[in-house]
Order: sequence, then C-alpha cells, then structure tokens
Amino acid sequence: MERALKKRLYVYTIGMFLATVVVVSVITIYYEYRVRYMATTLYGANKEAGKQLLYILFYGRQGNTVTADYSAILQEAGYTRNGAWYMFLYGGEYIPFAVIIGIMVILLAFAIYNIVKIGHNDVYSYMNKLKEDNENISKELDTYRTYMEKRNRQLQDFTENIAHQIKTPLTALSLSLDMMEEQLNARKTDVQLNSYISDAQSEVVSGKALTDTGLSSNEKLISNLGECFRQTYRIRDFITRLLKLSRMESGKIVLTEDDINVNEFINEVISEVPVVNNCNITSYCDDEDYFINADEEWLLEAFINIVQNCSEEAENVDINAVCNADKCIITIKDDGKGIAKDKLDNIFNRFESGKSYNSLHTGIGLNLSKLIIEAHHGSVSVNNNEDGRGVSFRIIIPKYNMKRKAK
Repeated sequence: MERALKKRLYVYTIGMFLATVVVVSVITIYYEYRVRYMATTLYGANKEAGKQLLYILFYGRQGNTVTADYSAILQEAGYTRNGAWYMFLYGGEYIPFAVIIGIMVILLAFAIYNIVKIGHNDVYSYMNKLKEDNENISKELDTYRTYMEKRNRQLQDFTENIAHQIKTPLTALSLSLDMMEEQLNARKTDVQLNSYISDAQSEVVSGKALTDTGLSSNEKLISNLGECFRQTYRIRDFITRLLKLSRMESGKIVLTEDDINVNEFINEVISEVPVVNNCNITSYCDDEDYFINADEEWLLEAFINIVQNCSEEAENVDINAVCNADKCIITIKDDGKGIAKDKLDNIFNRFESGKSYNSLHTGIGLNLSKLIIEAHHGSVSVNNNEDGRGVSFRIIIPKYNMKRKAK
C-alpha cells in the first residue's frame, strides 16, 4: 500500500512541477513580448531613447543619457506617471494574468484533490483490509474459544464421570475393609480368650504356641488394614476435592449469601481442622463483631484447606483478622519449614503442593481454596516469613454483597 501511494504521489508532484514550468514559461514569454513591443514602439518614436531602453534592459545600466529625454516618449506610448498598475488595467494585462492564476489554482486544486483521493482510497482500502483481517481473526478466536469451551466441558464431564465411577467401587471397598476389621477384632478377642484358657491349663502347651502365632498374625493384618484405610481415605479425599474443583470451574456452583460473623467463623475453622503433631492454632481477632457476606460452607472449605496445610509441618499457627468498612484481611501464619522460592509462585497451581511425595497432599486443596476465594471476589497470596520460619497466607474478602459486586 505504501509503495503504490508513494508512486502516485510522485507522479502528481512531477505533473505539478511540469505544469508550473509551462505556466512560468508562458508568463515569461508573454512579458518578454510586451517588453520588446514597448522597446520597438519607443525606438520608432525616438531612436536614441529606444537604444537607451534596450541598453538598460539588456545590461541593467542607464548610461549617460538623461532619463527625461525618453520619459516623455514613454508617456506618449501609454506608460503614464501613474505607474505599472495603470498600464496593467489600461492595457488589459489583468485578463491573461487572471487566466493564468485561474489555471494555476485549478491545477493546484486538481492535484490536491487527487492526492487526497489517492490517500483516502489507499488508506480506506488499507483500513478495510485491516478490518477484514480483524474480523477474520475474531472469527477464528471465537471458533477456537468455542472449541476450547466445548473441550473443557467435555473434560470436566469426563472428570466428574470418572470420579463418580471410582467412588462407587471405593465405597464398596471401604465397606469390605470395615467388615474385615470387625472380623479381625472379633478373632483377636477369641484368640486372647483362648490364650487365657491355655495359660490356665498348663498341660496344653502346643495350643499356647498356636495362639501366640495367631495373635501376631492378627496384629499384622490389622496394621495392613490401617494402611488400606489410610490410602482409601486419600483416594476418596482426592476424588471429593476433584469433583468440587470441577464443579467450581464449570460454574455449576451457585454461591449463597450468608451473613458470617468473622470471629465465630474463624473459631469454627479452628475446630474443624484436625489436630496434627500437637499443633497449636490460635486466633487473634478484634473484640468487635464484624460480618461478611459470603457462602459460609464453601468459604469454610477454603480456610480449612489453608489452615490444615499450615498446621501439618508447624508447631504454631496464628490467625489474625482485621476488618474495615470495605473488606476483611485475614492472615494465617505458621512457624514451619516454609516453601522453597522456586515453588512459591506456583503454590496455588493445580497438583502443586510444595510438599513431599510421601505426604497425603494431592495438590488440589490450595488451588480449590484460591478458586473459592476468587469466586467471592477476594484474593489470596502467600509469602515466606521474614524470620525464615514458616509462611503467611494473606486473604482479602470484601464485606459487601456478592450480587452487587457481580453487577
């Protein structure tokens, strides 16, 4: 587009230059003719005055002849004392002059019009091309967005279906493990009773050896059952969190609006968090009762995940809440090992737990907590403490109505 525009502008510029040269040449020739005509007329009336005029015209010098000698002759020829303007009007020279000016104006206007037209057409065509390209890109983006939304829905539906399919046999497995534990406990009781009887009857030595062996075997089976329960709980917890995460991302969850007392809410969070390694969880809140408008059930889920994450490798966890007219800022601080700097920015990403692979963490809890808090138009961030011990989670929850925020 730029090359074509420049080419056309060059053509019109050269055309204007040539037209100007022609007009200037015509004007020059015209006035040269007028001067020659004037000199010829003066020469016919007075040869000396004519020669002097030609001498002045060609050499720009007046010579020794007195100007008054040919001044009168010039006046007789029509060049009066009123100057060139009189002759300009009297001799009709304004007519060709006006024609020339008109031609120049017309050429200039024509050139400007075409330059503007060229620029307008080229720019307009270029803008149309950009518009078409933008529309094509928008269509492609819309198509891609629709495709990705469809794929996400399919993936979420697939995740939910798989989770539900796993939960059914997992429930049956849990029931079977419960029955096995009851049977083993009953068997353990019988074995202990037999052992007591055999001790009372000292002559039955072989029976005593069998009961000792049976008791040791039962304890080992119960220990294995405990590990099975532990891993079953881990799978069930993972599936439950995965289902919640999928529902939260797909927008299938409609958050309710509950008036939540912040102090009571934090105390409930502390009571719901399972005690691990004798961790001491303490809250520091204002005496004044503050309320926020949120979905208590889901917000409780988010806070329990964060507090539980902090308590598992720390001796103390402190929860501090400060509220003002617009928002509540809740800080959860522990004195554990902290989080490595290379994992700190990704701690809220899915399947990123920042914990060892031997732990029960699935890497979903913090990601789910972040989604829940953001669904309440809040924010959550994490940083290592300045003293190098533990981390601090900073959660901001708006106090206003969620519907008003959504609008």
